[in-house]
Amino acid sequence: MTCPVPPPDLAALDIPALAACFPALLADIIQPLPCATAPHLFSTSAGITNRGRDTVHAAQRLCAQCHLRDPCAAYATQHHERGIWGGTTQYQRARVCKENGSVP
Repeated sequence: MTCPVPPPDLAALDIPALAACFPALLADIIQPLPCATAPHLFSTSAGITNRGRDTVHAAQRLCAQCHLRDPCAAYATQHHERGIWGGTTQYQRARVCKENGSVP
């Protein structure tokens, strides 16, 4: 069996052929992400009020279950995203950058 090379155009991706060659990879890709179950918890306003802190903690509990937590937080840091990403708030990410001497 010859495994297909993924095309640059994801719309042309042959999912059944890739699934046959890389079943574990495909399972990781299509696994439902915890954040998709409650997107309202990850908004940019989370953390401002006491109710917001509860929301942040709820989002962080969901992130703790996610297999993409670290790359998600890294993406948010690199792209200056707001809200909860990878179990971190924008303030937590900015603090880590400041402590490391990098620009948030």
